[in-house]
This record gives sequence, structure tokens and C-alpha cells, in this order.
Amino acid sequence: MHFPSPGLRSLTGRLYLNGAALLFAIAILAGSGLYLAQLARDATRLAGFPQLEVLAGLQELKLAAGIHRELILTAIDSADGGPGRAGERVLLRMKGIAGAISEHAAAGAPRNLSASLSGVADATGTLLASMREHAGLPAAAAVARYDAATREFQSALDAAMSTVGRGATTGAGEVLAEKVGKLGAGISAVALIAMLGLMPIGSLLVHGLTQRLRAVRGTISRLALRQQNTEVHPSGRSDELAELERAVVAMKSNSSVLQRQKSRLEQLNLWLDVALNNMTRGLSMFDAEQRLVVSNGTYQRMYELPDAMVEPGTHFADIIRYRQQMVETLNGEQLDTNGRNPEELASRIANLRTESHSTFVLRRGSVLEVSIKPLPQGGWVALHEDVTERRRDAEQISQLARRDALTGLANRFSFREALDEKAVQLPAGRSFALHCIDLDRFKEVNDTLGHPCGDEVLRAVAMRLDSAVRGGDIVGRLGGDEFAVIQVGARSQSDAAALGNRLLDRLSAPYVIQGHHVEIGATIGIALAPGDADSPDSLLKCGDMALYRAKADGRGRLHFYDCAMEGEIRERRNLEMALQKAIENNELELHYQPIMKLGTREVSGCEALIRWRHPERGLVSPAQFIPLAEETGLIIPIGKWAIETACREAVRWPNNATVAVNLSAAQFASSDLVEVARAALQDSGLAAERLELEVTESLILETSARNQKTLHSLRDLGVRIALDDFGTGYSSLSYLRSFPFDKIKIDQTFVRDISERKDCVAIVGAVAQLAASLSMSTVAEGVETGDHLTRVQAAGCTEAQGYLFSRPVPAQQIIEVMARCNMDMRVETRAA
Repeated sequence: MHFPSPGLRSLTGRLYLNGAALLFAIAILAGSGLYLAQLARDATRLAGFPQLEVLAGLQELKLAAGIHRELILTAIDSADGGPGRAGERVLLRMKGIAGAISEHAAAGAPRNLSASLSGVADATGTLLASMREHAGLPAAAAVARYDAATREFQSALDAAMSTVGRGATTGAGEVLAEKVGKLGAGISAVALIAMLGLMPIGSLLVHGLTQRLRAVRGTISRLALRQQNTEVHPSGRSDELAELERAVVAMKSNSSVLQRQKSRLEQLNLWLDVALNNMTRGLSMFDAEQRLVVSNGTYQRMYELPDAMVEPGTHFADIIRYRQQMVETLNGEQLDTNGRNPEELASRIANLRTESHSTFVLRRGSVLEVSIKPLPQGGWVALHEDVTERRRDAEQISQLARRDALTGLANRFSFREALDEKAVQLPAGRSFALHCIDLDRFKEVNDTLGHPCGDEVLRAVAMRLDSAVRGGDIVGRLGGDEFAVIQVGARSQSDAAALGNRLLDRLSAPYVIQGHHVEIGATIGIALAPGDADSPDSLLKCGDMALYRAKADGRGRLHFYDCAMEGEIRERRNLEMALQKAIENNELELHYQPIMKLGTREVSGCEALIRWRHPERGLVSPAQFIPLAEETGLIIPIGKWAIETACREAVRWPNNATVAVNLSAAQFASSDLVEVARAALQDSGLAAERLELEVTESLILETSARNQKTLHSLRDLGVRIALDDFGTGYSSLSYLRSFPFDKIKIDQTFVRDISERKDCVAIVGAVAQLAASLSMSTVAEGVETGDHLTRVQAAGCTEAQGYLFSRPVPAQQIIEVMARCNMDMRVETRAA
């Protein structure tokens, strides 16, 4: 702390000033005494009394000796050189007086005073030198020597005064008494004046200092009692007490800060305690002596430790010894059989230099993971986590990751692992068969009964598959309605066929799902290992090819893989690439087949049918490339081209004949179908009512809001919508009501047998009457004979289409064909 320099405004300066005033008063008193003594000596000399003069000198000398002693002692007490220098001047005066007295030897003046005075001078010099050497604090020996010399001089002086006094006359004594009385009165007056002047000043100074010290003491006492509202008012002065007052202000501020920090620390400790005891993980900390420093409640509960075991200072070995009764294994080993006792385990952990992880399995079944981290100052901190649920969840997740969530069968990943494992066992003579299974008509179940019902069907299929195989066989669901079976031990096609036929029989039996009678089937492709392939990828490829061949042969059957299928697959891939180039090279063309209106016996329109004229393959059948285009998504650009081309060519047709274009479900999945139709009409200039778009029942069965919106948007353009191939699927009257079609086309399978089968006649008639009641026209497809024409007309059909009128012809021939059909129908009408 900074203390001010001892100026007049400081406490030290004022004390120095008060001391100086006191010394000044003493000096005045001494001077006055010497002056009055001189007056007495002068009076004695004038009176003619030598002995009285000597006596006066001795009296002055005694007074000077007292002043000298007072000044020297004052110098010692004040530790200041000022009084000491004044004492030297008084000593010189005393030597002068002693010399004057020695001149009056005849008057009986003593001669040994000079010698005693020399002893006083030597002792004074030694004392002052000691003070200067010791920075104001004289040596004790110097003080004792000075005290002895002054006492000796006082004794000699008293003896001299007694001797001289006895020889004085009575008159001289009276004169001397008078003078000395005046001297004493003067000295008393000066002393009284000095006392009366200095006492009030000193009292005021002491009182002011006492008041300020009392205030500071009271403030410090209240602050010590933590009375933070104590007011501290510094005086604003610049002395030491002001510094003390400012220090008290700083102390109060620091005390307030410390108090706030203490409160905050207490709050933090409380929060820390709450946090520790609400941690999901247990915490324990040990010092370098392997003794517990801190732990939380979770740690205690994990190991069921009594309160005594979690007291700070508990040795780690004691905790290990207690835990041994409930811990079954440590890192997979028995805790009491790993070759270490509790002390050794504690020592090993205490000597760790890097982080360590351990796993405890408790006897009650809990699994704990412990992470131990050494501390720089020695000891360690450990985190204990109960991972029982997490491990259980991980096992369940692992199980779910390997099982199909819907059916509980092995999923694709798990099935592939099993296939890999079986392939590895092939060199040991363990052959097997792979059955690739695809459900038939499952999509129709989803479309008609909904996906929840479809999920129930899949679960039922899984149960039937699982019940049909043997114990070692593996059943898996690869996705959607695709299943697979690994038949262990199948050595020949006959072994595999036995299981395959059993699977077909089981899966084809009717299902009762949510009160619905459901009939589906299955198609199976079979590959044998190692005969057909010996690697998982090759086996799956062979099974897929066999499945594809079974589907192509008519579904509901099984087919074994043979090497010729690879050529078919390769051909399919080549055909796909060629179809992509056909769009780019304009190899596609539209052929048109007339549709006759039976009431007027005239062509009312034509259906546009896509044909592919390959430069090398020739005319490719639509049955080959249309399914391929739908599977690959190429049907979207092909359908767009068909709509644009049909509109552009129909503009040239006579009698406002309509043009019908088939739509695929993939085109409805595309978001720009309506814009494609609008643009084709605008670019060609064809009237919207002359364009008919034909949709199938399978598309209508997908009664999504999007499909409904698309159909209504097309109708809003003015385009006519026809329902194609009616009767081949799950024909339902509900979708006839959900969308008002303009036309219904009866599938040719009913027309082809209409001459021989009465049920076909009934079906065609019922559809025609239904369409008429709904204000829809009816087209009979597949009319090939005159009898077909007569019967469909009698059944109430309004239009007919088939080879009887014309086969599909290229665009450049259709106008001529339309004219010929009109002529032939008029001739036939006249003949009738």
C-alpha cells in the first residue's frame, strides 16, 4: 500500500510539526532561563560580590547542565539529530561558563569542574556518534557512560555550589535570592505559556485522530461480522488514516466480492451435487493414495454399496473386495480367478498411464462398462455406465437387421449370408437347390383390398412356406412379393421339383384374409448348386433367369435353369438397347385399325397401334417390345411420341374421325401427361373431342387421388376417355361410377367365343346394356366373322373393331382403308 510523504497534511507531518513546536517551546524556555541567569550574574557582579558571581555562574552552569541533559535525552527519544545539535551548543556554553568560573579562583571557585565537564563532553560525543552510526538508536553502553558522566558532573557542581554558597554574605544572598526569584518566576511563566499553548493543540490533534481511529475500528468490526450494508465514508484527506480508510473501503469491496463468490460457490456445489446424483452414469474419483474422493448415487446403486463404502477416504481395495460378491465377470473372466487380489487390482489401476476400458457382468444380469482415466496429479476418475438395455437393444436391432420386419423370415441380407455359407460348404459335397419365388396376382390384392390386406397375405404366405420346408432349409423374403428358399441336400432336379411342387400347392390354396376370399398363385425358378453354379451371385442370376422363363411360359408353374436361358437374357438386353436407339432413329411407326359405328355402318375412328420396324430384325412384335418398354420406363417417351404423331396424322382424316391412343400406367405416373396431350392438340390443330385415350382396368384399380385428378384434367381438355379390355380383370361397377367414361371396349376373348358359348353372349349383352344405361358407347373388339358382327350388334354394342373390317395398316393407307370399309358396309347393308 502507498503511504504519502510526511508533508504537513499527513498524519506523520502533523506529529512532526507538534514535536517541533514542543522543542521550540523548550528552546525558548532554555533561552529565557539562560538570559535571566545572565541578568542575575550581572547583578551580582555590579553589587561587588565575587563569590555571588561565582555562585551565579555555578547556578547557570547547573541550569545549563539540566537543559543539556534534557536535550540529549530528547534526541534519543525522537531519534532526530536536531536536539542533539542543540545539546552540543549548550555544552559549548557550559564550557564557557566553567572557564569564567575558573578565573575567580581567588574567590574560592572550584578547579575540578572543567575536568568533570570534559568527561561529560566526551560521553556526549560518544553518545551522538553512536546515534549516527545506528541510525538514531544509540548503543546502551554510550547511554550508560553519558548518564554516569552527567551524574559525576552534577555531584561536583553541587559540591562547588555548597562551598561557594557558604562564603557569600547575607546581602549578596538577598540580592541573589531576588534575582533567582525573578529567574524562577520567569521560567515558570514561560513554561506555563508553553503548556497552555501546546496542550489544546495536542488535545485537538489526539481527539481528531482518536475519533477517526474509532470510526475505522467500528467499520472493520462490522465488516468482520459480515454486515455488508455497513457504510464507509473516507475523509478525503491524504494522511495515513485516510489510506487506512481507503483500505477499509477496498476491504469491504473485496469482502462483498468474496461473499458473492462464496454464495456462487455454494450454489455451484449444490448444482454439482444435483448433477452428479442425477447422472445416468456412475462416477467415482480416487486420489493418489487409492482413496475415494467423491462419488455419486448412481455409482452406489449400481454396485449396491452401503453408505460406509462411499464415504470419502474409503480405500479402493475395500470397495473391490465388497464388489466381488456381486460381480460375475470382468472382461469375460471371473473376477476372483484372474490372478489378482483386490490390492493387486487397485495397484494396477492406480499405475495406469492411459485411459482404460473394462466390462463388468453382475450376477443379477446387468452389464456395466467402466472407463478409467488417470489424473495428472495421481489417482483416477472412473465412469460406470449400465449398458444392459443398450446391448439388449443392439441384439434386437441386429436380429431385426437380419429378419424381415413383416414376415419374420430372413431378409435379403441374412438370406445372402446363408447362401454364402452354403456355397462355401459345396466342396464338402453338400449340394443344395435355390428356389426363387414370385407371387402371382398379388398386385391385384393390394389394388382391390388395400395394402393392409396385402400385408396379411404376405404373412400367410411366409407361414405356408415355413411349414412346407424341412428343418435345415432356409426361407427368406427378398422384397415385395419375392421369396426364396435354400433347399439343403437337394442333389437332383427331382429332389428340387418335389419341394417346388409342394410350395406351388401350398401357396395356390385359397386364403381367407380379413373376411375376404383371396386366391393367388406362385411362379418358381430353380437353380441347383453346384450343377448350375457354385457362387452366390451366379446362383441368384440362374434362379432369376429360371423364374423369368417360368413367367414367360404362363405363370403358376416352376422352371429349372438351363444354359440356353443366358442367350435369352442376353437377347433381351440387346433388344432393350435396340429399343432405346429406335426412339432416337425414328424406327417406330403407328398403324391404324378402323372402328365401325354399327348404327351408320361407317368408320367412326381408328385405334393407333405402335409398330417397330428394325433395320435388321424387321417388324418387331408389340408383344416383345411393349412389356419391355413398360419395365424399363421407355414407354413414357414412346407414349408421348404416339400421342403427338396420332394427332398430327388424324387431322387429315375425313368425317371428323376420332383417333384412339392407348395409355400405360407408367405414363400416369409421369407428371406431364396432361401437358403432353394439350401440346399435341395445339400443335396439330386436332379438335380435342377427336382424341380418345384408352386406359385399362389395372390403371383404374389404382384409385389414387393423383390418377383421378389426371383423368379429370384430361376430360377438362375435351378429350374422350375409353375403358379398354373390360372384363379381363377384376371388373367392378364401383370404378364405372367413380369416373364417367365415354366408351367401354369389350375384350376380344368374349367376342371370339360368342358364336359357341351362351355365357359370352350374356356377358357382352350385359355390358352393352350397362353402358347404355350409363350413356356410354360400347365397342366389341376382335370381330372377325359376319356372325360375330351379327351377334354383337344384336347384343346392343354400338361399335365394332376387328379383322372383319381391316387389319392395322400404316398411316399412308388408312384413308383408303377407311373409304373401302365404308363402301363394303353400305354394300352389305343393301344386300341385307
